[in-house]
Amino acid sequence: MTNLTPTLPSPNLVPFVVAAAGHRDLRQQDTNELLAQTRTVLKQMRNRMPHTPLVLLNGLAEGADQLIAQAALLEGVSLVAALPMPVEIYKAQMPGEAQQKFDELLSQCIFRVQMPNEGRSEEQMRISEETRADCYEELALFLAQNSQALIALWDGKDSEKKGGTSRVVRYVSEGIQVESLSEEEPQPGIIYQIVTPRESGSIPLDALSLHLLIGKADGKDRNSKNRELVTLSRSQFDLLEQNIERFNRDAIQWPLQQDKYRLIPAREADRLPAFLQRLEVLHRQADALSIRANVLRTRFFSAILAAALGGTLTYAVHEDFFLASVVLWLALPVFIAVAAVVYKIAKAKRVEDRYLDARAFAEALRVQFFWEMAGVVKPVADYYLLRHRTEMDWIRSALRNVWLFRSAEPSSTILQPNLHAVLNHWILDQEHWYRAKAKRQKAAVKRRELLSRYAVWLVVIWSVLVPVSLLVHAPWGWLAVLQSVVRNEPWYGMAHFLLVLPALLVGAYSLWTEQAGYEEQAREYAQIGRFLSWQSKLLNTNLDNPTKACEILMATGIEALEENGRWLLLHRERPLQVISSP
Repeated sequence: MTNLTPTLPSPNLVPFVVAAAGHRDLRQQDTNELLAQTRTVLKQMRNRMPHTPLVLLNGLAEGADQLIAQAALLEGVSLVAALPMPVEIYKAQMPGEAQQKFDELLSQCIFRVQMPNEGRSEEQMRISEETRADCYEELALFLAQNSQALIALWDGKDSEKKGGTSRVVRYVSEGIQVESLSEEEPQPGIIYQIVTPRESGSIPLDALSLHLLIGKADGKDRNSKNRELVTLSRSQFDLLEQNIERFNRDAIQWPLQQDKYRLIPAREADRLPAFLQRLEVLHRQADALSIRANVLRTRFFSAILAAALGGTLTYAVHEDFFLASVVLWLALPVFIAVAAVVYKIAKAKRVEDRYLDARAFAEALRVQFFWEMAGVVKPVADYYLLRHRTEMDWIRSALRNVWLFRSAEPSSTILQPNLHAVLNHWILDQEHWYRAKAKRQKAAVKRRELLSRYAVWLVVIWSVLVPVSLLVHAPWGWLAVLQSVVRNEPWYGMAHFLLVLPALLVGAYSLWTEQAGYEEQAREYAQIGRFLSWQSKLLNTNLDNPTKACEILMATGIEALEENGRWLLLHRERPLQVISSP
């Protein structure tokens, strides 16, 4: 086993969490093959996600757990111990050799997570097998809820044993229902089952083979599972891996600048506990990526709009001035082709998705950061996009993976609630931001309306002046000049061209503001600004009442997440495109 000093993954990256489960009574002759198979699974994950830190959540029990942990360390995967009971009581349930290996593996974990064991005394856990079974059941639920995939050294036989391998497999395959998400179907995980014979049982026909389990894991449901549903589940899991990997690849490609996009001033951030610092760094990274992606998105859209406008104007010039020009005749399809190529490049780079994903992730991390600073010990993942289940569900998994690192924080370093900082750096800052943003976007909408009115009047005036100048004899003045111009054949074409030019320019500007959703966003931002103003007053009057303050901040955070969901839906309905569909 490789002896390395365990280090936490970089705080600006999102880890991918894999859980481990399996039988304790492995056959000695199978261990080499099981180790090789497990390493293969981890290598394949690494190949699919080369920029993503892999974390193995493991109970470190004798047998399968310890074998999978050994494989993880050999493959450079970070190990996290998930302990169902206090260490000394847990170790006492293992044989001597397994206890020694447990100590070795525990020393190489980046941190450990101790199950709460609420309502169970240490004495009960020592003497009661039923109490220990409840502890193992709690661990099984924890593994399923806090991982995206499971490596199971399992013989495939169902069992109702509390906390057993079969239970873990079932929980992962069916998903765990979260109370705050009770109206939604749980999210299942994916299971890499290595069919594992046991010392105490018969040998399965497909022993030591690898199976990918998706959907319900019991034999009947697995055999009769609708093929389309299985394919959908696999595609959703692939998308989860791809999205987490894309975020981490971008984070490595565009490293964070230290003093930008901070949630709180640097001098305060440097004094924060490790978990809050991790959240703050990851938020800055997500914020920076969203800003960069939005710049790219704006450039691509500007190029598409410019190409479309250029093609239209060139065609108008061709029609009104150079009707015989083949070059100008071809200009419109050439400009359209340029717009299409730019659009294809934007789609290939997924600038729209990268912008929306990073922005949504950053806002969720903002809520998690200030909840933690205020003493609201709740994972944002349980409240994220409650009514908006979309392809962005990966963010919920990412948030849960980050929340796992709170367990790495020694209890002595947990920050005392700082409600004044939360009020100033979150509620008031966001209120000012939303109000200013609403004001700017309302101004943009008003400019659009004003320009539209001007354009209409220009077109009306011009459409009257031109025929009047042709019908009325004007021996002097500006009307005579106009008359002489429009009676000249090339300039008559210019008169036609000037008739459509204002409409084209205003149409392009209108398309820009509509694509950005300025009108809807201005209303939404004004509303959330008023909400935050009210919440700031409530919080200010309850700074000496931590319980009430936490309730206010919970409501504020949930509303902020809902606003983020509405913003996402608005922009998902307006994707970057060459030509809008009716």
